[in-house]
Amino acid sequence: MEIFLNHVKETVEKYGFRAEIVEEIEVTTRDENGRFVNRTFKNPSVFVYAKNIDGKEVKWFEYNSNECRYRGNNTDVCNIWLYKTREDLKPDDLICMFNDIEADMKVFVDPEDWQEIANVPDAFEDIRYM
Repeated sequence: MEIFLNHVKETVEKYGFRAEIVEEIEVTTRDENGRFVNRTFKNPSVFVYAKNIDGKEVKWFEYNSNECRYRGNNTDVCNIWLYKTREDLKPDDLICMFNDIEADMKVFVDPEDWQEIANVPDAFEDIRYM
């Protein structure tokens, strides 16, 4: 799994996004007496960051190797709006990046964002988005 995490990290970095591999996470849970305690779990993941329209770097999505799946938010929820923050990215760049990391682009790129990036009237009628 480490190979795939490195692959995801290297791929998104090639397209100008920052990525970070994290081996463990710390979560706050309750112990057997009901007290809050911090616990550390082995949870190898790669986090992908992008700048939002305010110029602040935010977590966009992650690949969790324990669950073998991606999770995160789309560009609208994160206020990333790639058509504004990454004018250098072309539709083919995003398609290649998401294909290379085996993730579903339409989960993480808002349809309105795609319409602006790809210069199409309706993302759902663009086969590249679907």
